[in-house]
Amino acid sequence: MNLNDSAWLNNQADIAELLETGIRLQELHTQYDSLIIPEAWDYDVLEIRQNLIVHGSKWYKFLIGDYKNSVKKLSALLTTAIPSDLNTKLEYVNALMEGKRLTATFQTFEPLAQRLFDVNYQKKRTDWMAVNKAVQYLQNVHLLIQNNVISNTFLSFLNKNEKADIAADSLIDLENALEKQNISLKSVLEKLDLKANKIIDTSLIKQQSSLKQWLGKLPEIHQAVSWNVLKENIEKEGAGYLIRAVYNWPDAVSHLKTAVQKTWYEYLIEQAMINSSELRKFERSSHEEVIEKFKRLDVLNQFYNRAKVALIHWESLPKKEGGGQINVLKSEFNRKARHMPIRKLMQEAGLAIQAIKPVIMMSPMSIANFLPPSSIDFDLVIFDEASQVRPVDALGAILRGRQVVVVGDTKQMPPTSFFDKLNTDTEDEENVTADMQSILGMFDAQGVPQRMLRWHYRSRHESLINLSNQEFYENKLIIFPSPGSKNKMGLAFNHLPDTFYDKGKTRTNPKEAERVADAIINHALNNPKLSLGIIAFSTAQMQAIQNALEIKRRKNPEVESFFRSHPTEPLFIKNLENVQGDERDVIFISIGYGRTEDGKVPMSFGPLNNEGGERRLNVLITRAKSRCEVFTNITASDMNPGPNAKFGIRALKSFLYYAQHGKFESDKEEIITTPQPFEEIVVQSLRDNGYTVREKVGSAGFYIDLAIVDKDNPGRYILGICCDGKSYETAKSARDRDRLRTIVLEGMGWKLFKVWSTDWFRNPEGELRLLIETIENTKNQVEHNDALEEELMEELKNLIREEPEEIDNSLPRYTTASLPLDVAHQELHTYSPGKLALWIQEVVKIESPVHFEEMARRIVDANGISKIGIRVRSAIVNSADYAVKAGLIKQYNNFLWHIEDHIPVIRDRSSLSPNSRKLAYISPQEMNLAISKVVENSIAIQPDNAVVLISKLFGFSRVTEDMRNHILKSIEDAITSNVVIKDGKFIKLI
Repeated sequence: MNLNDSAWLNNQADIAELLETGIRLQELHTQYDSLIIPEAWDYDVLEIRQNLIVHGSKWYKFLIGDYKNSVKKLSALLTTAIPSDLNTKLEYVNALMEGKRLTATFQTFEPLAQRLFDVNYQKKRTDWMAVNKAVQYLQNVHLLIQNNVISNTFLSFLNKNEKADIAADSLIDLENALEKQNISLKSVLEKLDLKANKIIDTSLIKQQSSLKQWLGKLPEIHQAVSWNVLKENIEKEGAGYLIRAVYNWPDAVSHLKTAVQKTWYEYLIEQAMINSSELRKFERSSHEEVIEKFKRLDVLNQFYNRAKVALIHWESLPKKEGGGQINVLKSEFNRKARHMPIRKLMQEAGLAIQAIKPVIMMSPMSIANFLPPSSIDFDLVIFDEASQVRPVDALGAILRGRQVVVVGDTKQMPPTSFFDKLNTDTEDEENVTADMQSILGMFDAQGVPQRMLRWHYRSRHESLINLSNQEFYENKLIIFPSPGSKNKMGLAFNHLPDTFYDKGKTRTNPKEAERVADAIINHALNNPKLSLGIIAFSTAQMQAIQNALEIKRRKNPEVESFFRSHPTEPLFIKNLENVQGDERDVIFISIGYGRTEDGKVPMSFGPLNNEGGERRLNVLITRAKSRCEVFTNITASDMNPGPNAKFGIRALKSFLYYAQHGKFESDKEEIITTPQPFEEIVVQSLRDNGYTVREKVGSAGFYIDLAIVDKDNPGRYILGICCDGKSYETAKSARDRDRLRTIVLEGMGWKLFKVWSTDWFRNPEGELRLLIETIENTKNQVEHNDALEEELMEELKNLIREEPEEIDNSLPRYTTASLPLDVAHQELHTYSPGKLALWIQEVVKIESPVHFEEMARRIVDANGISKIGIRVRSAIVNSADYAVKAGLIKQYNNFLWHIEDHIPVIRDRSSLSPNSRKLAYISPQEMNLAISKVVENSIAIQPDNAVVLISKLFGFSRVTEDMRNHILKSIEDAITSNVVIKDGKFIKLI
């Protein structure tokens, strides 16, 4: 037989029918071959059968010719006498017909039989019973091969057609080998204590694979040993349920440890609650009441100590009836003229004066002038601003004290002879006293005990002190974070590339002085509540600013009330030598020095080039409380200080870089903070309720654990959340933790809420509801305060300025886009370009055509950052390019257009912030529309007269010189583009 033929499995139905036909045909021949002649099987007996059926039952059938002929034909086909009964005759006839049918059927399968059975197929002589048995066997063999139970090489063995005895002997040998293999395998399993292992029931191939795997991992057997030991120990400890969990829980490998830890931690918390009466009794209201009581008592204790000191002083006052030095004072009191000189008076009655006034505030020079050496001594001498005191001036005061406290900052300006010079025309570069040592250095050299005052209060925004903290104070200052404001806070950079430093003549930057004067007027109009100071690097630049401001004040009389509105902190314009000790809400810094008209940037920055110039820079950049704006025509990239450059020049480069980009030029190692699970739970709960939450708000040294971002003003925080976690625990004292830090933060404008972990553990849902309620109430209060402030500002504006001219309100207002909260969930540069491109498309869809910088500002405002750094700008630029290439938006020069926009409209920008109300942010197409509208309404108009009308269309109530120049340039472009035509002095429509 053809053992390898695929028909054994693919033609099973045909093979079955072939076998059934052959067997039936063989049975017929076996039954009737002795009764019927061989040739009869091919004879057509249908007519014989019909005649027998029709006439065989009639009594006169012997008279019917058809019947007699049929009987005669049947008799000729039989080897025996024809039977007499009709049924036997029909049986023979039916057998012959069945045999003929089977033979015809068989002939259709003859090719298949010859293909499969080969020589075993002998047509009618085929032994179909033997063939059937062989077929059943071979089909089973093929099925086993197909199921990979046996190898197909078994067919090769069958093809050899060896004797059955050989196969029987091989079977016995195989069974013996299998028995030995099973015995060996069981022995291995017994040694491994794996008696019930399922490997016994698998195929030899799988057994071999498993054994090889075991052998390869034999060195790891100790893990199984460790597991068994661990299992025994766990069961001894009564924790056998963990073993059952491992066997029955599919995810045990991932979650069992966490589940056990959670159970263990819950047990520890439960035990802590049981064993600690303080934790059992803890309750928010009562604990916060204790804190408030402590705060009140701490403040009362301060007042008590003041009163106690005052009482002691009162009791120590000399009596009126006393004599001696008291009489000297009485005599001086009664004189109306010819009083005793102060120095002599201190000599004669110094002790009495000191008893009446035990605290005397004097400069070192005054002490030398008015206190004779033998007159009075002091228990304590305190020097403030000691960096400004020369040792020679301080010795007299020191010798008069039993104890000395020196307070100052070696990173601020040292003593200088600058104040002694009456000739203000002397150039700052001639100052050669910057390196003179102060008493701070003298005491430091003596190794006296020191303590750094680390808490920084002045700056109400971190960016105002961050650079000084890094460059000068080794990041040791504790900087309290700012809650932000609707008004811009922090450090701002105003790059003025179109201005030039006149090094050879005036030694000023006149255009920069003009810009600073404009900024002063703008501040007076829009932020009159905030005090202002202007600092220039040089005396010449300071005078240029003063002159420019005087001219602008004459043109803007409505701002005069601002210059009278801050009596305690009036506007000042000083150079950097004169500002130590000054502070204002807002500081404008005019560098003055910088790029000259020939494009060069000399590394000359006045006093900063001197030894100790970095101290002047440190003083300069730490004068602002809320905002500091830098005006300069250079950037950090324009500065190229050499290896021998003074520290002050290198610090200035770092300052300019930080002001422009909002980060340090050289990346410092980030402070590693450990995760705080409790804070993370609170954060996730708030985010699930739709709030934007920032973690660890602030700088190194002090963080607010969590802060809720104001969705309407992303640069501001609604509420600060303090948790009793790690930062709460590390406070040095209860006064620091519960009173002083709170006072400082609330003084900076923070609204604070404390979340107690104990209450959260007991009732997280209730605490979350309380927290959300606090957030919403605070948000409503903030909105109410904003509305009141806006009303107050509006009233103030109406009082100090003339009514603005009417603006065409028929024009649509400029609508700014509002982005989803998802923008603030992570840093911008970590988003994919595709994600940012979709947000850019949203901004463009609302504001098209929109300037690229305005689009970028919408994105960063929604993210909650105040500056567009290099990484953020790069991410936005790449995403905008992606949006253009993806067909989401269009871009023409610096303007982005919606993909469906064709014709722009003139939009009123009067409601936008000052930063957005810039003519440069108006597309040329929209500007051309405004020019055409003004010309159409006027029939014909001169360009200078059109400037004011065009600016009014865009919502600008006043026109600066820069705005006038910009509009005139736009009119010239419109004439060039044939939007309008020029007819003599007038412009007209075409």
